[in-house]
This record gives sequence, structure tokens and C-alpha cells, in this order.
Amino acid sequence: VLDGLGESRAALLAEARGVARAGSARQLSFDFALETAVLPDTAAERAEWERHLLGYPVSVQPSDLAAPPAEAVSLRELPQTRGRLVTIAGWRLPGWTGGRGFYFGDGDSFVVVREAAEGEKVRKSWQPVVINGRWRSDEWGNGVFQVG
Repeated sequence: VLDGLGESRAALLAEARGVARAGSARQLSFDFALETAVLPDTAAERAEWERHLLGYPVSVQPSDLAAPPAEAVSLRELPQTRGRLVTIAGWRLPGWTGGRGFYFGDGDSFVVVREAAEGEKVRKSWQPVVINGRWRSDEWGNGVFQVG
């Protein structure tokens, strides 16, 4: 909920229609008994509305919209999986890595994900996604999750 703007977007729009019918915010509408309850927005509706208005979800974590698979590895545990094929679940974060790849988070940590050049997909920010790949690191300890 965006700081007291209403129970939900639907409730806010219903109230705006009532004010429009009355002709002014100063005039009272006497249809109290006729008002119907407006169902609250679902988490997915709230997330989409917030993404549309603000560019990112505020009241809902993308992980709340889709349960990760049981075999998914936490991003914090990726360095211990070095070279093994694993599954990660999370969402693309906005921002540019300075090269190929994108930032990927799970609500607890984030990593850089690189896709194979020929199969690069365009992934929207803040959308839940599951990816298979391997953790790669160099001699200085810098790591990247390589898809595929």
C-alpha cells in the first residue's frame, strides 16, 4: 500500500468515481448503503502497479510471487558450488554491469549473471526467474554465474 492512498488501487479508483459523481470533493454523496466492498489487490497486482508507477516493487518481494524450486541454491552459497551445474532462483536487478551480463538478486544477496552470447535472452527487471548454470571465479576471487 502506498502510504495511505487507499486500501488498494481498486478502492482508490472507486472513491474517485464517487467524488466525480458528487461533482466536487466538498459535496457529500449519500450512497453509503450502496457502496460495495472492493476486494484488495493481490500481491501480483500490487507488484505490477508499483513497477508501473515507481519502476520497482515496494510492498512485495518478487520472490513472494513465485516459489523457488526445492533444488535452488542460495546466491550466498554459489561460491561453494564452484563448477557444478546448479539452479538459482531470483530476479533481474536494474543496472548495467559494464559488460555482458546482468545483476541478479534473491532478496538476500546478488551476483552477476552472464548468458552465452548466442542465446542471450532479454530478461525484464523484477520478474521472478529460475536459471541453471555454473559459478565461475578467477584467481582474484571475483565470481560470475555462467548460464548453461
